[in-house]
Amino acid sequence: MAAQLRGVFQDAVLDMTESWLWELANQLGNRVPDPIDYVEMRRRTFGRR
Repeated sequence: MAAQLRGVFQDAVLDMTESWLWELANQLGNRVPDPIDYVEMRRRTFGRR
């Protein structure tokens, strides 16, 4: 894999795991996120930008 693609892949994985942690924190805190924030973070769950 080319170095540039590795960087893109790494950024996508970091975004995805960050969104998972955000979702987990909401579940552990019994919080319901704002729908707009939720949709934005849900998109990141799939590694898309």
